[in-house]
Amino acid sequence: MAVTDEEVTIGLPPEFPADYELSNWGDSGAAWVERSSRRVIGVHRAGDPAGRLAWAVPTDAVLAILSLRLP
Repeated sequence: MAVTDEEVTIGLPPEFPADYELSNWGDSGAAWVERSSRRVIGVHRAGDPAGRLAWAVPTDAVLAILSLRLP
């Protein structure tokens, strides 16, 4: 839904069932993968209580924090 240098906002795709939970307790640290490219876009950090939105730290920010970079 939105990407900044500090945060990726992930929303429930419209074709998913209305009662689908996008994120839940214990998901922190999981990788979010972009569907078409299968590229990791971020690391899960939070979700809304209704399970309709999730937020992640962008991959580039995670790598910078860890002083790492992709080849």
